[in-house]
Amino acid sequence: MFEIRADSNLVEAWLDVRLPYEPKGALLEARRELHDAIRKMTAPTDRRFVAEYASTVHRFFDLENVLLYNVGTGAFRNVTRAGLRCYRSYTAPPTSPTGRSYAHYHRYSFEDCPVGPNHGALLKFREPVIVGETKPHHFWWEASSGSLADGVKLTGVFGLVVEIPWNEREPGGRSEASSRWNHLSHASRKRGRQIGG
Repeated sequence: MFEIRADSNLVEAWLDVRLPYEPKGALLEARRELHDAIRKMTAPTDRRFVAEYASTVHRFFDLENVLLYNVGTGAFRNVTRAGLRCYRSYTAPPTSPTGRSYAHYHRYSFEDCPVGPNHGALLKFREPVIVGETKPHHFWWEASSGSLADGVKLTGVFGLVVEIPWNEREPGGRSEASSRWNHLSHASRKRGRQIGG
């Protein structure tokens, strides 16, 4: 039904069925083992956390739900302090340690944090106020309706990187949502779409 291989830098899980939000039986045991293995990972201070999912099954689902929420967000509290990247692959999962083939595969590891281009501000947009309910899409919505900075011209395909610093406590001393990440970064490719005016 499932296999898990783990050490302090890498956790892998092979499953016959995609991990649901409320698993039962063997899937509940798989979630517990996966959750515990991720909590035991040692997070380097200068490397971001990577959560990957591989399967040839083409059904719709939210990637973050399968990789994070269905495992239990408490497992990721200490490993995502330098950032988080979720990745989806439509390739067949690698063979498990016992030599068996499975339909679904999770891989959790660390990678070097990306270094964004040093071009200064290319885009002007209203920055949302960061509160406990703020999600990455709030920033992308504002950025998509922003305008190019003075003197900037973009043509063809380009990448957009937004890095948001994150403080552990608000000015009043109240701790912010503990499941949030130190910073959120994301790259988006757009072709032939003009941003703003």
